[in-house]
Amino acid sequence: QLPLLMKPTATNVLVVGLGSGVSVGSALRHSTVKRVDVVEISPEVVTAARQFFSPFNDRALDDPRVQLSLEDAKTFLQTTPLKYDVIVSEPSNPWMAGVASVFSLEFYEQMRERLNPGGLAAQWLQVYETDDRTVDLVINTFASVFPHVGIWLPGGRDLVLIGSVEPFKPEVTAIARRMEDSAVRADLERVGIRDLATLLSLELVPFGEGAFVPEPNAAVHSDLRPTLEYVAERALFVRDEANKVFSISEARNPRPRWLLAQPPLGQPAGTNELKAAGDLFRVSSLPEPEVFRSQLRRWRELAPEAAEPLQLLVALERGLATPDTHAAAEAALPGFAAARERGDVGLMRAYAAAAMTMHRTRRSAFYVPPSDELERTLRALADADPQNRRVHRARLAEVLWDRGDDLEFLALALKAFAANTPENGPYDFSMDPRAPRLVLARMLLLYEKRGDLKGAVKLIQEAVMQGFVGEEATLHEPLLEHHARRILSQAWRPEHEGLVPP
Repeated sequence: QLPLLMKPTATNVLVVGLGSGVSVGSALRHSTVKRVDVVEISPEVVTAARQFFSPFNDRALDDPRVQLSLEDAKTFLQTTPLKYDVIVSEPSNPWMAGVASVFSLEFYEQMRERLNPGGLAAQWLQVYETDDRTVDLVINTFASVFPHVGIWLPGGRDLVLIGSVEPFKPEVTAIARRMEDSAVRADLERVGIRDLATLLSLELVPFGEGAFVPEPNAAVHSDLRPTLEYVAERALFVRDEANKVFSISEARNPRPRWLLAQPPLGQPAGTNELKAAGDLFRVSSLPEPEVFRSQLRRWRELAPEAAEPLQLLVALERGLATPDTHAAAEAALPGFAAARERGDVGLMRAYAAAAMTMHRTRRSAFYVPPSDELERTLRALADADPQNRRVHRARLAEVLWDRGDDLEFLALALKAFAANTPENGPYDFSMDPRAPRLVLARMLLLYEKRGDLKGAVKLIQEAVMQGFVGEEATLHEPLLEHHARRILSQAWRPEHEGLVPP
């Protein structure tokens, strides 16, 4: 549904990989679609789709608009004369023998040749039983052909990359109109998506920014250098997890830049939207657990007498073993307020560490945790603990950014990185190495918002020299590195020639 909702004028669609046939059935629910070509290499898959999944795919293979080809997808793309408005590729996991070839550079180049101008390419990618290196490899390969990429979360540990050759920005009003179609709406409701806000909340990385998720030195998977099937198999057996793309998710940003923040939406979620998120969680285990937890806390704020959000929160917490649970228990210990009153720096540090962890794991696009007690403690520590003054200022700046106080945020952020003087304290962030990096990421967003590209580039250069970002960084913070790569790409455009030194 995602690429067709974003391209509501699409008439010709190609689906690579039949599977259960549900994706084909979903495409056919769009009245504008006149033809759906399906390429499947395995006859057994076609038989299974007909025999076992017809009730779920609306008997898609019997629809006269469907043309089924039993052959290799690369061969099909090389020989078909047709072009498409949307191409959806959803092969099996890349660690399976032979599957990596339809994640290759050459395959994506063939897809590009078969797209109409303004067409969209969609790539399904599983992120369970894999690692960040594998995900980077797939995204980097896809983005090398379709540079304008957005990343969505259609399933618990699945991603959909949606890319285009030309700059592309979905129109929220057009998506809303298409969702009014009864057939499309019913299809979305089957997976728990009942309104526009719920659908748009599944956006992880905005369009045009997906290409900056991989590391700068990420490889490209090609037929000549087929690295993916080996990298993916290693990740499968090591049982690693891919978490980086989730750490930069706009859903975790209290000030998101995603489609959900645009008109006609853009208003804080109300109880109806939060209840819809609860319905979605029951059906599909979406959204991300940390984001869903923040939605439930916001729901409880809006409806303190409602039992449903509390029931869901209890059920969610039972299934999670996250830093939030331990930090909340530690921060709730009695005596911390009294420790601040008597100036006990050691206990104040302990409370600030626990409360900051809790704040970071609970904040999201839907909820900013109460921070009055944390702010008071950080301000007191900035005065009473000069050895760690920069950390306390950076943490306080981070909290202020989350609640929208740009002026004091920037003032404190600049103090946190100011010259090494007795008043500013030693240039030492070892007590919380993430704090300066998270603040730098927010400073970049603020400079970008103000149109100060030169200031943002200068900040990145200083961050590289200080070892906060870049190849020599002692700790890699995905959010900071993502925004630094994204902003530098803007500075390297011809219209900004000379802004970035050679």
